[in-house]
Amino acid sequence: MKFWVCLFGLLMPVALYAQWDYGMEVGLNAGAPIPEKIVSGAKGQPGVQPVLGLYAVYALRRRIDLQAGLYFDSKTASYTSPVAYPYIVVSGDSIDSFSGKVKGKFSNRYLSLPIFVFYKLGNQWSVGAGGYFSYLLRGSNKGQLTEGKAGFNGMFAIDDRAFDESAQIHSIDYGLNIGLKYQIRKYLKLQWFVAYGLQSVTKASDYFKDKTHNAYTYLTLGYGF
Repeated sequence: MKFWVCLFGLLMPVALYAQWDYGMEVGLNAGAPIPEKIVSGAKGQPGVQPVLGLYAVYALRRRIDLQAGLYFDSKTASYTSPVAYPYIVVSGDSIDSFSGKVKGKFSNRYLSLPIFVFYKLGNQWSVGAGGYFSYLLRGSNKGQLTEGKAGFNGMFAIDDRAFDESAQIHSIDYGLNIGLKYQIRKYLKLQWFVAYGLQSVTKASDYFKDKTHNAYTYLTLGYGF
């Protein structure tokens, strides 16, 4: 985290010298990590979280702007999914041949750097695309094994057994952005965009063998200084 704070501190004077326009943003995000392979019977509940950040805009051409930001960005979601694994470890104990359901929740906090190139459609509307890079500040993926059986021929019933896969969350996330910007007034803008992660949120583990990707939509209000 210290690296990114120092980097932004170094870039801001450069932005000022280059006569960038800069400001702050507040808003909301909504979405969830989406698995590449969705198991039949799996379901999830998207999370909604506040977003707070700074941005800087530089006019490359008369109709083309470069915009960079720095967000404190939380991403949450809950899920329920049927699973069948040959071997898992829960709370230090081995459980063989578990089959049942997993109920859990992601709660990940990132420091994110979104970058856009916007094309002005007129005096107020702009359409843009770009990418983002995020560093994990705190990651959590916890839940319970429920309605399951384990052992040879399912001889043991497993219900409400806690698990913690927080250590299996990647510390880096990066992906693509696409969105719209509406200039309400000279120093006030409304921005909507969708961000899709190219990096898997989770590492391969006993619970999550398939890749999952952050898929979130953002709505922010920006005020220029």
